Amino acid sequence: MRLEHETGPLNTLPDDADISTDLRESIEDTADKLKILGEKLRVKLHLAGMEAKDLKSELFDTVDNLSRRLSDYAGTLEKTKESAEVQLHLGLMDARTRWETAREEANKALSLFKEDREKAKSFLQEMRVQAQLAKAETSDALQDTKAELSDNLKEISRQGASALKRMNKSVGEFLQSLS
Repeated sequence: MRLEHETGPLNTLPDDADISTDLRESIEDTADKLKILGEKLRVKLHLAGMEAKDLKSELFDTVDNLSRRLSDYAGTLEKTKESAEVQLHLGLMDARTRWETAREEANKALSLFKEDREKAKSFLQEMRVQAQLAKAETSDALQDTKAELSDNLKEISRQGASALKRMNKSVGEFLQSLS
């Protein structure tokens, strides 16, 4: 079955004369565009080449500068390493001297401590004996004071009772004299 469009069949071609003129114009137009594109590409490549030259020059300058700086740092690092080694050696010698001095002083202090420990033991034993004696004396003094206070309380009670009797007698006599 054949498909047809309202104006005619779908697979029909336009006139031969129209195709060749349109095709030729299209090809010439494409050729002109390619020529312009080629020229633009040449200019861009030329500029890119000049820019690459500049970048190459900058890159080589940077590499040279970095190389000089690294050489300088290497020299500085070597000097710093040598200085650190000398300082370390001096520090170790100083530490050793201080250690020996500290050890000698610690031994002296230990000897003195041992001597003082014996003195301290006897002093503590003497203090314990004196504390026991003081405790016994205090206990005796408390007993004596307690007994004395008890006696004084009894005397005060006796005197108070006697004074109360006299007062009662005086008040009784006063009241009888009023009657």
